[in-house]
Amino acid sequence: MAGGANRGAANLNDLMVEQGIDSEILNLRALSTWGARALALGQRRTNHYLSQALRSRDFFNLFFPFPSPQVAARHFDIINLHWCAGHIAPSFFARYADKLVVTLRDEWMFTGGCHYAQSCVRFEEGCSSCPIVAPGARKMVSQSAELKRRAFAKLQRPIIAIGESLARKARKSFVMAEREVVAIPNYVPPLTSSGVNPDENAHDYFLFVATHLDVPHKGADLLESIEAPL
Repeated sequence: MAGGANRGAANLNDLMVEQGIDSEILNLRALSTWGARALALGQRRTNHYLSQALRSRDFFNLFFPFPSPQVAARHFDIINLHWCAGHIAPSFFARYADKLVVTLRDEWMFTGGCHYAQSCVRFEEGCSSCPIVAPGARKMVSQSAELKRRAFAKLQRPIIAIGESLARKARKSFVMAEREVVAIPNYVPPLTSSGVNPDENAHDYFLFVATHLDVPHKGADLLESIEAPL
């Protein structure tokens, strides 16, 4: 549970359970059979090794037309996807299009493979001529973006982004240009254990929450520009 996406999903699940909603977290152990689990693991490893061969920087995974393993045989009204970059197939969207709510936690869902496009804006045109992979692999990147566009076209609900800046980028993307993208700020539980009322002096300090601060896209460099206690 070290990652922000894991904590976000766990917090959301806990809040829903507190409200009396029958909710649970699905992962590989929730797949219907051992065969489905082996299929999902095999797809994930294939994606990982191929991405390792193609990429020229970290946080890059393609989107492949793998078979879709079925989730456990019980009725779900809603399936909420949280940060499943590189670990899901287009066929999953087709199978569960009427049930899916997608929560964007990075940019992978609307790029050809990058989790973070950083200064690159080619995702706005479908990631053609990707500058970070070898020329012979660029078609795979643009095809990955096209597969996502088709997959998202099947969804019946808005896309959720955990912040407005992420939502703005998604709305400009080739993949999600025709989708409704709604920003719902990421939930961080109030810090009350120290005796500090989170509603008092709300504008006197910043709370900066991140993991892996050595990764450039996490924004650690922005800390130097904030003229307030952290």
